[in-house]
Amino acid sequence: MRTHLRLQLPRLQTLTVQQPLAFAIVDRRRQLQQEGHMPLSQLLRQFSHLPFVCWLAEGDAITTQLTLPPLKKSQRETAIRSRLQSMLLQPYDCYVVSWEESSPGNYQVSWALKKTLQSLLQPLQQAAISRIQLIPSTEENHANWRTEPLPKTNLFFFLDSQATSSAMWPWLKWPLLATVVWWSSVALGQYKVKHYTHALQQSNIELVQRTFPHLPLVINPLAQAKQALQQQEEAHSHQPNSASLIWLLERISELAPELNDNVRALQYENQRLQLTLTEPLTSLFTTPSWQQLQDQAAAQQIVVLDDETNPVALWIEMRMEQNHE
Repeated sequence: MRTHLRLQLPRLQTLTVQQPLAFAIVDRRRQLQQEGHMPLSQLLRQFSHLPFVCWLAEGDAITTQLTLPPLKKSQRETAIRSRLQSMLLQPYDCYVVSWEESSPGNYQVSWALKKTLQSLLQPLQQAAISRIQLIPSTEENHANWRTEPLPKTNLFFFLDSQATSSAMWPWLKWPLLATVVWWSSVALGQYKVKHYTHALQQSNIELVQRTFPHLPLVINPLAQAKQALQQQEEAHSHQPNSASLIWLLERISELAPELNDNVRALQYENQRLQLTLTEPLTSLFTTPSWQQLQDQAAAQQIVVLDDETNPVALWIEMRMEQNHE
């Protein structure tokens, strides 16, 4: 990347435009040109002509490794989305997701809640920054964020159409060139859409066939997958000792919304769900609020327990009831 500005950010829930932030100006050879601390409002005024690369604090974004079977390029996004949907506490569309293949079959996947990033993206887009890259901080890149080679990962998204228009405004200085590019894009876009639609449909059919091998013929992947899932849910509903991961995630998200932005990892094994948080439980819950959560969960036949060996973890499981005659 050409000369750009790098920012080391705090947790976005505490970010203000007047808060001094650590920054560095780095050229295309990753040589440090300038560094220091400056409020975000001043950085936007003084360096708005530069691309902004922002390192998100741990907790505002999550990064994990996924291992997938050999897939065509057109199938990877669908497979990653399918795998993530069982890990996320909110609907997939509430998140911005970025991934890159670190080695054959292994993918580094990062995601963040869109509403968490809004407090940062709003002032950046209002300042019409030409290019914005949002990178999750990890143990590997945290120490050398000033000169670290930039990954392909980018959790940036446009908040609305007005922000998109402001970012594209400089191109309107050359209307003739824009017209030529537009016509070329239309022709190329039609071809890509047709090709992508066919590839996506085929990948969806293959994904449904692998997920539900008992289906003899897949014609309408979405409808048949939905029907198969409903049949599975109906089958599980007749098994009182079988805990549903999706059901548990939905209930705990409703009972404890403060966990939604603070989950770093989850593990589901032997019908028990473990959530690993970004902060200790004592930072998120007072003793009365923790007791209230346990009582509300118990009313829905859910047991919520803290992990005695790990202050940033808790366990969730269905209460197993036994009938006595």
